[in-house]
Amino acid sequence: MAQRYDIFISYRRKGGVETARLVDIKLREQGYYVSFDIDTLGKGKFTDTLRTRLQGCIDFVVIFEPTYYERFFESGSLDENGKVKPDAKLVSQDVLNEDWCYLELKNALTLGKNVIPIIKRDFRFPNNLPPEVKDIAEMNAIEVTEKEFKEIFENKVPLYLDSKPKFTFRYRKPIIAVLSLMIMGIIAILVSFGVITYMDNLKAAEAMIQQAAETEARIKAQEERAAFVADSIQKAGELLAVSAMQSVKDSVKAAENQRRAAASAATSQKKEIYWVGGDEIGKILRDKLNSSGAGIKTSGNCSGNSFKVAASKASCPPSAIGNVKCSYTPQLTITNCGGTQVDKLASQTISSTGKDENLARQKLHEALQSTNFSAWVSRLKSLRN
Repeated sequence: MAQRYDIFISYRRKGGVETARLVDIKLREQGYYVSFDIDTLGKGKFTDTLRTRLQGCIDFVVIFEPTYYERFFESGSLDENGKVKPDAKLVSQDVLNEDWCYLELKNALTLGKNVIPIIKRDFRFPNNLPPEVKDIAEMNAIEVTEKEFKEIFENKVPLYLDSKPKFTFRYRKPIIAVLSLMIMGIIAILVSFGVITYMDNLKAAEAMIQQAAETEARIKAQEERAAFVADSIQKAGELLAVSAMQSVKDSVKAAENQRRAAASAATSQKKEIYWVGGDEIGKILRDKLNSSGAGIKTSGNCSGNSFKVAASKASCPPSAIGNVKCSYTPQLTITNCGGTQVDKLASQTISSTGKDENLARQKLHEALQSTNFSAWVSRLKSLRN
């Protein structure tokens, strides 16, 4: 079976290998399938193995540093700081087609992969890139430094990835918990065999003691029976009167209990849906559903057969070119009052871009208002019936 690669790392060995190696290590530690160091396939024709890995990957991570574009331009095109001069001339197409970095980037863009540029803070894209790869300069990039690499990579890079970690990595905690319970269960079974034998002997001794106590109790009961008969005749009249009065009280109490039980049953059968959380965009989604008759309550405590709903949150990470791109995947998680999930409603992701976060979120709100959630409203109404 062929090796699976979800994330492809592209880099220039000169200047980019150390950063690329750190990226590869971090991605593997987080459970992703990574194709790294593909340029060891050699020079020449764009091989079938490289094409297969590019076609099969979901994310294309490219490490940009000052020497990345060095082979795209003719000799003498770099200034003293290692940056491409404004008047630099591109090499011929035949020379470009011999460069692995160019071929990898060109094919990733052509295949429509999720391209994630990783740059150092002093890196700038040349203005005169080859036409086939010039779109890379307009994409959101992630700035990294050695000091902040671990924090940026763990908290920001996963937000840009479409790939998912390995199943065993995503669910490692539940798997460990299940295995621990199994081991504890086996230990409990082994211990129980020894406990059963001890308990059997203990029960036999208790039975002998109980038998002796019962014999003594029978003798004492015979002595007390005679005194009891005489005393019973005297109290019989008093008991008859008390019994009649108690019977009346019991009847009244039984009727009251029946009334309370009926009222409690009527209350427990009433179903409501309570809002329990979400950000500003989630509240807009809630109000839109309520305007269509969803009946979501914004206050009160969940009880009985009622339900709770919580909405997903929007993500607005800043980009390297100054714009802010917001994305939101409408999703409602429905649970009963005890917290057990009953259903999950999801819709397609909505995106918007603005010069700042407020403008991007405003556009996101407008897009959400035009989205049709009639199927969600029908589902929420059915839960209340």
